Amino acid sequence: MVNYPHKVIPKNNIKKVKKGTIDFANRGMSFEKMINDTNDYYLSRGMAVIHKKLHRSRL
Repeated sequence: MVNYPHKVIPKNNIKKVKKGTIDFANRGMSFEKMINDTNDYYLSRGMAVIHKKLHRSRL
């Protein structure tokens, strides 16, 4: 098989990706850290005092 011009890969050569378990334990923690860092920045410069309010939701 000639792979010119589109470098077509035959379907039998495509590697299958294994589906693993998804870990949702720390989802959103990087965003939470960015919020905390931003709040510390504003507080250290006397620009604002921001208090986070816990929102309790029912499932």
